[in-house]
Amino acid sequence: MVPAPAKLALIAGPYAVITALALLCWHFNERAVANANALRTQEKQFSTAQAIATQRVQQELVREQVFYQAKASEADRAYQIQFASVRASSDGYIASHRMQSSAAARDPRTAPEAAANSRTSVFDGVPTDVIMVSADDVQICSDAITYGLKAHDWALTLNP
Repeated sequence: MVPAPAKLALIAGPYAVITALALLCWHFNERAVANANALRTQEKQFSTAQAIATQRVQQELVREQVFYQAKASEADRAYQIQFASVRASSDGYIASHRMQSSAAARDPRTAPEAAANSRTSVFDGVPTDVIMVSADDVQICSDAITYGLKAHDWALTLNP
């Protein structure tokens, strides 16, 4: 026969082990639930932070687009002003260097004007808008040079 304390230990021992295991399982379950809740909270915080960051980036992109649109509009206005100036200068050059027909040069009413403008007279039938090149060519060249210079000035603003 087994003494009473040993018998008690044999009977109560498995219950004590089961109770200890149950307490450990409960403890680790509580920790797992707390960790899961903390991860859910952290996930919500990350999602909120990501949404805020996305909104800020979009706002910054809009501001940048507005800035560059204003810069492009300003450059275009300056180009249009310079273009009009060059066009007027080209028209003046064409007008002062246009050749006139020999009949117009012999006309006494236009002779003083011809002398003042130092226009060269040419034979009848030759176009009177000839300088050394046509007026359209002078305008095309002036336009292209103006556009090229403005594009160059704009490109310099991109990389200071």
